[in-house]
Formats: sequence, structure tokens, C-alpha cells
Amino acid sequence: MLIDKQYRSLGLGKRIIHYLHNIYPNVRIELLATSSSRLFYEGIGFRTFYGYRKTKEE
Repeated sequence: MLIDKQYRSLGLGKRIIHYLHNIYPNVRIELLATSSSRLFYEGIGFRTFYGYRKTKEE
């Protein structure tokens, strides 16, 4: 999820996550985070997970 810099800190990311959880209450949401967004996701209750991903072209 990307929020344009000028719209950050307005609660839009939290609203989007809560909206998705309300529509799909039984679906697990997994996100890749940067070092700067990690605190945001942890702050709204996401747990960290570790793993690897690769496409055929990589």
C-alpha cells in the first residue's frame, strides 16, 4: 500500500486496512514493508514474518 507523501499522517492507511478487514474478516493480509513503514504496520497490530519471494525472471 502506498500513500502519497502529501496525504500521509491523515489516517488514510489505517482506514483502508480497517475497511478491508471489515469486508473480508476471515482473510489474512500479508504486506511487505520498508524500514520506514514497518513501525506503521506494527502500530496497527501487524506481526512481522520472514520469507523469500522470487519470480521466474529473477
